[in-house]
Amino acid sequence: MQMHINAIKESRGFGGAHTYTCPLGIILWISPVYLNERFMGALMGGSFSHGEQCSMKASAELLRLCAQSLSIGSEDCHKTIERRSLQRSELILRIEELKKQNPQDNKALEYPSGKERKMLEALRRGNISLARELLNEILAFVLLVNNDDFNHVKCRAIELSFLFARAGLSTIFTVKTLLKNNRRNLLAIEKAKNIEQLTDVLYRIMDDLGDQMHSFHKTHHASALKKAEDYILENLSRKLSLKGIAKASGFSAPYFSKIFKDAMGENLTSYLNRLRVEKAAALLSNSELSLFGIAKICGFTDQSWFSKTFKYYTGKSPGKFRSQYGKHDK
Repeated sequence: MQMHINAIKESRGFGGAHTYTCPLGIILWISPVYLNERFMGALMGGSFSHGEQCSMKASAELLRLCAQSLSIGSEDCHKTIERRSLQRSELILRIEELKKQNPQDNKALEYPSGKERKMLEALRRGNISLARELLNEILAFVLLVNNDDFNHVKCRAIELSFLFARAGLSTIFTVKTLLKNNRRNLLAIEKAKNIEQLTDVLYRIMDDLGDQMHSFHKTHHASALKKAEDYILENLSRKLSLKGIAKASGFSAPYFSKIFKDAMGENLTSYLNRLRVEKAAALLSNSELSLFGIAKICGFTDQSWFSKTFKYYTGKSPGKFRSQYGKHDK
């Protein structure tokens, strides 16, 4: 009996048909049945004959389809479980790779903030597969270092959600729409009860953002805006002017200002401040540079402006942000 109970658990974990052999040599297949996304039981089938492998797989698949057809109000439940199972397998492989690379002390690993930047760059270029790979590497690190603290993993997920929201400012969506989406995403993260649900939310956010980026690349002025964005990112530590950025885009300053506001949903000054605060937040979390040094690197010409702007966007002063999210707290 315990063998069958374990088989049911396996089928629930993978969302499809689980195949196994009982001590009597009977080959069995089992698939879960749901009602309004609640597990209600399972269908079981089997054969004394081992037969051909392709025939066995076909029988198991037929049973899975029957279970799906009986899962009233849960049509997508099987697909969701299958997707989460695949994502979990990918993460387990990444975690094992990290363990092999760092066999001594996993807690001493440094957060891969560089991978965050590369992930966002990949999204901006429309390379979703690379962005997903990098997200997997980031999540593998988070899960390895905080495997016994689900709340801390949730905090990291929230940070990544904000990171994606900021990246979304480079799309055709308005700030109002992005804030609405971010509230929905944060609620989904808060409701997540396990790692599979939590990571699934982040993958969905990335897929949605990838679609938004794809739409952005199709806009009439996408090429010019991309040139401006590249120029901004390369010169963020310097004093930037509308005239200089507009020149990089190939448009006059007044026309560029208009198309930028239409595309981004906010003016250039606000956009620059957001990017600078984002960069400062990463440095405050993952480096031991002085506040003065961080302000300079991020293009803030004086400490007062840095503190005021940073608090406006994060709700915290740079010093308080570092004390809460700095390296010594991880």
